Amino acid sequence: MKTALWLCLGMILMACAGTNLDNREQSPHFINGKFNNVNPVEIRSFWEVVWHSLASDIKRAQWPEWIETRVDDKPMAQVDQHETRITFINHATFLIQRAGFNILTDPVFSERTSPFSFIGPKRIHKPGIEIDKLPKIDDHFDQS
Repeated sequence: MKTALWLCLGMILMACAGTNLDNREQSPHFINGKFNNVNPVEIRSFWEVVWHSLASDIKRAQWPEWIETRVDDKPMAQVDQHETRITFINHATFLIQRAGFNILTDPVFSERTSPFSFIGPKRIHKPGIEIDKLPKIDDHFDQS
């Protein structure tokens, strides 16, 4: 299994390395051997950006207090060898189930996505799966 994984990774790297980069010279952004932004950009200081944000007349959309979403009350414990199931939980958290393995990405189950409980973006919907209803998450993979 490890050999197949390394072979697959090698093929992907070779495909990426073989990408034709000669087309870059046809780009209007490629000038004197390097990429340049052809559109002028006005550089502003941090305080100018803050002042503009505070003094701006731009009407911003209201962030909702709460959105009702579907919740998976009974997630599968595992999927079959040739199946894949991906469940969105919240923020950047996904439950990926493949070939008998359960993987959880970037788990965020707190009320806010912040190291502090009183600041940061607040959750506006329930997680796709409650933390106590998650199947057993695999913490290592034996590929031998």
